[in-house]
Amino acid sequence: MIKAVNVMRLNKNESWIFFALSLIIVAFFVIELFQYFNHENKFKYWDEMIAVNPKPISVSDQEFKEKNLQGYCWRDKKYYTMEELKEKAMVGLSRRMLETTEFYRNEQVLNANDEIDAETDVICRRYPYYCRVWFYPKKTTDKELRDLINNHKNTRENYHKLNHFLQNNTIELTKDSGLENKKIIYGADYSLIVTYYLAGDIYSSECCEILSKDDLRKINIKGLATKKVGSSPIDAEIPVDIYPESLGVGNYFLQVDFYTFYFDSQEGYKNYYKNVFFLSNCGDLLFKPYYIVDS
Repeated sequence: MIKAVNVMRLNKNESWIFFALSLIIVAFFVIELFQYFNHENKFKYWDEMIAVNPKPISVSDQEFKEKNLQGYCWRDKKYYTMEELKEKAMVGLSRRMLETTEFYRNEQVLNANDEIDAETDVICRRYPYYCRVWFYPKKTTDKELRDLINNHKNTRENYHKLNHFLQNNTIELTKDSGLENKKIIYGADYSLIVTYYLAGDIYSSECCEILSKDDLRKINIKGLATKKVGSSPIDAEIPVDIYPESLGVGNYFLQVDFYTFYFDSQEGYKNYYKNVFFLSNCGDLLFKPYYIVDS
């Protein structure tokens, strides 16, 4: 009888030990799973860029690295000129603009408290010219484009003037009919306008230029944007244990100068920004991280 009781106690102890070990194992896998998805999110843009320019099977690691450092695009089997890189980089920039407007339409934009702004999708549906990317098929300077959609001191006048300009002078960019398509139809001279909720950004024909690594060293860089904020609700980094240039990223950059306008502001274009985006040797634009430049 005593032996039977001891066996029962032993079985109970073993059960508790097994249960505790099971919880530890489950907790371990949950943590690993969380870290995996967190990693995927943090390096999402980087992984996508590297995936489209892989190392050919027949090429050695040394040759792959050396030609990447020289600016070679393995995917397209060529060296791109600065002019060609700009054309391709502008397509990437326009796709980034389209992604940002999708964040607004899908309620993914963060407010000042770093919380999801639940009103953005409603605003995007209510106003037909909000949350869109617009192609203006003419060459403009910064001043010319600002004057075309110049802000009035009255919010309603701002909204109506911009709507009139967009309706009669621009063509909307979409995923299915993007910048590549519009350039074929309307030519290489163009400007871009992005509209959000009560605000927007304008990119004149002189907004952007390609930089080399030497050019980048001459710029006063304020920092590297990696954290999710506002209309860019994704954390994004480049892995710290790699040399990007050896993988064909960071030999060239796209410098972007743009103005932000506000429908409800009497000050009009009070914000001027300058960002620098990483490019691959193939002209692909890394959406994030990017450099913030002192403007």
